[in-house]
Amino acid sequence: MTMAPGDDVVRLAGIEQCVAYGPGALELAHQPDEWCRVDDIGRATQVLALMLLDLVGSPRAGTRRARSQLGRGA
Repeated sequence: MTMAPGDDVVRLAGIEQCVAYGPGALELAHQPDEWCRVDDIGRATQVLALMLLDLVGSPRAGTRRARSQLGRGA
């Protein structure tokens, strides 16, 4: 999993206050033969879903429940 300053986002979109986040190793990002593990993609998806729940809330499922499921590897 990679979290890094959003240099590409700043350069491409002009958004200066950002963080780039995603699965895989930063050294492999945007390189020929880039790859990442399938479980890294699943974990990144879970993290992004939890972030959205925290930012916008959810009328059905609270973030506490989602976090506890993430902690159990759900």
